[in-house]
Amino acid sequence: MKRIISGVARNGEPTLKLNNISLCSSFNPSKEAKTWVNSKIDFCSEAEVIFVLGLAAGYHSVELALRLFDKEIVVIEKNIDVTQWFWQNTETPVENLRVISIAKEKDYEKIRIELNQPYIVLENPYSLQMQPEYIKKLKERLLVRTSEELRLTNRYRIKHKVELNSQDLLSVKDVDVNFKKQELSREKAVWQALRELVR
Repeated sequence: MKRIISGVARNGEPTLKLNNISLCSSFNPSKEAKTWVNSKIDFCSEAEVIFVLGLAAGYHSVELALRLFDKEIVVIEKNIDVTQWFWQNTETPVENLRVISIAKEKDYEKIRIELNQPYIVLENPYSLQMQPEYIKKLKERLLVRTSEELRLTNRYRIKHKVELNSQDLLSVKDVDVNFKKQELSREKAVWQALRELVR
């Protein structure tokens, strides 16, 4: 059974431990979160939706939502107790922040609707340390790296009449395709990126 332990950082902010492992700084959680957001902010300019894999104590996601108030922040967290702790302990109103729980395969449908917008994927460092395999699997699905997920995404696009465009694929940093430079048509550019993704 996973144990949730609340505490107080040296600066007075609430802290969280899961199975005796800290999920935020024990000195200044907000300052740590600001440093993390500063290192990621440049990657977020072209995205409309930002997925954050893992909630941890929530400081990273709250700071991201406050700094990027015009974008939708979607946090994916496996542990419902962590999510409940976050909502009980956060005092900052963040209207553009949404936390969803994905623990089973069927739960992936919860994020399907966001995949028709330009998005990027960030990893919460504490969550990555706690559950690396879970974060890795989530990232692979969101970045459409498997042939199975390509089929799922394509079926969704056809069913919901969603146009898959080059901006969605540009958010995937692993695909080295510069659409403007190569002056490809949208359709050719998409298929070229898809071929890169399934190599």
